[in-house]
Amino acid sequence: MSRSPPQKPGTQHGTRRLTRLGLVLCWVVGAEFAYAAVANGVLASGAVQRFVNASETAHLEFARAYTLIPGFVHVEGLQLSYEDHNMQFAFDFDEANLIVHLPWLLKRRFSASRVHVSGLRFLFRHKVSQVAGHEAALARYPTIPNVADPPLLQQPKPSDRDKLWSFELRGVDAQIRELWFMSYRYLGPARATGGFQLIPYENLDVGPARLTLQSGRLHNGKQQLLSADAQGVIDLYLEPVNPETLTGMTAFDPISTTVRLDMHTENIDPVNLYLADPSVTQVSGGGGTLHVDAKMEHAKLTSGNIHYTMREPVRIAHEPIAVEAAVTLDLGVTPSDVDRKSRIDLILDTEQVTLSALAPRRERSSPSSEPANLAVADRVHGAIEFRELDLTQDFQPLRTSFDVPRISSDHLQRLDPLIPGKRKWHVLGGRVDAEISYQSQQGITHAGIDGHFDALHLQLKEQQLQGYGKLHVRYRADHQSSRLDDSEVLFNTLITQSGNLHTDDWWASLSASRLQLTGPKGPALDGTIVVRAKNPDPVRQALHIPGIAKLVIPDKPVEVVLRLEQHNDSRRLQLLQAKTGSLTVAGELWSGASGECGAFRVDGIPVPVGISLQGDDSELTWFASEGWLAAHLRDLGCRPPMANQAQPHSDGKAADRRADGNQ
Repeated sequence: MSRSPPQKPGTQHGTRRLTRLGLVLCWVVGAEFAYAAVANGVLASGAVQRFVNASETAHLEFARAYTLIPGFVHVEGLQLSYEDHNMQFAFDFDEANLIVHLPWLLKRRFSASRVHVSGLRFLFRHKVSQVAGHEAALARYPTIPNVADPPLLQQPKPSDRDKLWSFELRGVDAQIRELWFMSYRYLGPARATGGFQLIPYENLDVGPARLTLQSGRLHNGKQQLLSADAQGVIDLYLEPVNPETLTGMTAFDPISTTVRLDMHTENIDPVNLYLADPSVTQVSGGGGTLHVDAKMEHAKLTSGNIHYTMREPVRIAHEPIAVEAAVTLDLGVTPSDVDRKSRIDLILDTEQVTLSALAPRRERSSPSSEPANLAVADRVHGAIEFRELDLTQDFQPLRTSFDVPRISSDHLQRLDPLIPGKRKWHVLGGRVDAEISYQSQQGITHAGIDGHFDALHLQLKEQQLQGYGKLHVRYRADHQSSRLDDSEVLFNTLITQSGNLHTDDWWASLSASRLQLTGPKGPALDGTIVVRAKNPDPVRQALHIPGIAKLVIPDKPVEVVLRLEQHNDSRRLQLLQAKTGSLTVAGELWSGASGECGAFRVDGIPVPVGISLQGDDSELTWFASEGWLAAHLRDLGCRPPMANQAQPHSDGKAADRRADGNQ
């Protein structure tokens, strides 16, 4: 019987190592086959979808998925939708390769890295408080399956946190075919890189992430084309934040982004979605070229510029008028090293601005309801300066200015229905050329207009005026009041008609200085008015000079200087001076709820005359002395109280002082 030769010790140890290595390899191969069999079986069985879909917030479907190495997954035809009380989103893609951190799945947390996706489609919509008032925006939102519709805000459910899914994707590199964020839909090639994390009621952070648009089509809603060649790069970073705090415009606060975009736009219709009442104001047209190169930090615009040039006019219809113009907009940012608040300048330039009157709503469907042309401006230049542009705050400009070197209207009667308030005068016709300026800074507004008019036709109660001349107005307003600092309307040639009375070829002017129009407590009138006219008859009618006084005022050129105060229903008219030829008239007329009263003294005639009025009664005093007027103003005692003014004294000395001042 033969024996095997004895083995050396080293050989025995090598054999044992090979045996153990073989066992390990067999275990690894077996485990790999077991993992592949079990994992792929689970992926093919639909168990993953059922596990995800059992939650309140997520819904998952996919056509095919497999894994050969633990954690490394290949997925095809995946569709995922998600919602919480505040937002909804969904995405689907053709195929993806990613590393999934498997243990987290048991805690309803999908965490993946090295995510390479092709054919990605992403949809997002923020929930609204109610449908009413958001109909236009909701109609342009994407349709997201397996979530509540319409997307209405809900109360958070903290007790259900354990049933909510969380998502974390890092190292994303996605080839995109469609992005739909609220009402904006991008179709075309794009690439997204970066990552994000969403843990309900705890954390949301995005980026650093980059989105590169590669000349695709940008829509407003499903069909309305905004641009056929949108391209650029958007870098985004959203600081870690509790998603529950992202409500309203404050949702922009943790966002910092750099945007570089270029596109040719078809229109700017999406502006309508942000108007307070789109049923009253409508924007259409305005297609052009947009260039954006700007940076925003924590929702504040900090550097860069935005330039937009319209190749077609924009039309803004706001009841009851419409404005149409092709506009060039430049928005530039000047950083500040002092307080970190940048200066923002928005410059507007346009040529050929057309102002028109809208037809009544009931007539707009008829072919003849085209807007009536009101005025045309050759050019408009505007500038608005902001200390800071913060998306979370209302925009408060530091300074606003507009200049219109020339504006013309050939049909002034079309402006008459647009002038607010109940008036005793109306525009019946005429044309005007004018220059307009406007500036507002720190709550104080200055405006000015200079121009000339031709064939102006006015109706002043029963009096009609026609003529040509010029106008000059300087207006000021602050937080409490408004006034005309300086104004004049001059008729070089004027024709008047009142019933059968007709005057030709005369001149007149009306000027006012520091005429206060409103006060802290509402409408008011307080200031000095000067009237000059070749024919005094229209002046007598306009000033309501009683019939008995008309007898002593000759038909000669007249000059009237008066002080007018009016608050609510009380009015005081001080006739400081009225001259016609050698005749002079001075006095006061008061009117209120109790009626009218006043007194006038006529001088420059052989016998000075005093006229006193109370209600419908009048009294004529011959040989009225210089003190007669003061005495009668004191004795009448019918002065109504004026707003912001103490009651007049009743003693004779006070009356004398007032009378002396009037004369």
